[in-house]
Amino acid sequence: MKGNGKNGKAHRLNERQAKFARGVASGKSATQAAKDAGYGKQYAGRFAAQLLEKPLVQSYLTELNAKIASPDIADASKRQRFWTAVMEDTKTEMKDRLRASELLAKSQGDFIERHAGPNGEPLPGAQVHVHLSDNGRGLAPPVVANGRNGHR
Repeated sequence: MKGNGKNGKAHRLNERQAKFARGVASGKSATQAAKDAGYGKQYAGRFAAQLLEKPLVQSYLTELNAKIASPDIADASKRQRFWTAVMEDTKTEMKDRLRASELLAKSQGDFIERHAGPNGEPLPGAQVHVHLSDNGRGLAPPVVANGRNGHR
């Protein structure tokens, strides 16, 4: 498939690669987009990873995403500004301010969820450890989803 990309570069993607890129741009997972594009189910994940690394696929994805971007849809920066405004608004209920701060922290990668123990073994029961990313700020110890604090 040929088309004009950024800086006048022509895309030289075959039809399956182009269909894969369109699937990813439409919101499908890379693996699902690879399957839908005709790549073998057994190797779709591997092909998806390889395709996402190809500069021509990346360029086509950038082009597709620019076409579907809309000023009516909030991007990450707009969401973060909104959550910050809610969090800092003293007239807003505390539960809403706390939720906004949580969403803001998650969007900035301050939380890391672990679904396995230190040696890869599954956590007992339905426990999920949520660790605050330190980011050099010396944050509190991890909280366990079942309500106990600290490491197991």
